[in-house]
Amino acid sequence: MRVNKYLPLSFIATFFIPVIGLIMSVISINKKGNSRLPFMLISFFYFCFLLKMPPYGDSYRRFLDYESFTSATSVLSFLSGHPDVFFYLTIVVFKKLSIPYFIMPAIYGASMIYFILASLRNGNKIVGVEMSGIKKIISFFLILS
Repeated sequence: MRVNKYLPLSFIATFFIPVIGLIMSVISINKKGNSRLPFMLISFFYFCFLLKMPPYGDSYRRFLDYESFTSATSVLSFLSGHPDVFFYLTIVVFKKLSIPYFIMPAIYGASMIYFILASLRNGNKIVGVEMSGIKKIISFFLILS
């Protein structure tokens, strides 16, 4: 597998200057689209970004649900009555492992960005569209924004 020259630089830049790392990760996506590492770096950027956001709105309500689960609460009673069983099951797992709530939305957001980029890449492979240069950068920034 051939590595793009921007990929190692974008990896280092993501740790020190995340916005520059994001831009270089988008540039390092090659035409064949075989490498998943740029998508992982972009997802890592969003993970770090979402990690710093406080819970508000609907996320604050879910944070209160996270705080309401205690060791005295049974898992089945906590999961019953909620339509989003997967999320509340994640709350149970995070509470049992003593992982803070703020990591959960960041993981969900980063995985969503990765899956969107991977599906865009797969869609471009199926259709046979090759994006290069400024078209690639503009389309990825429109999707990510």
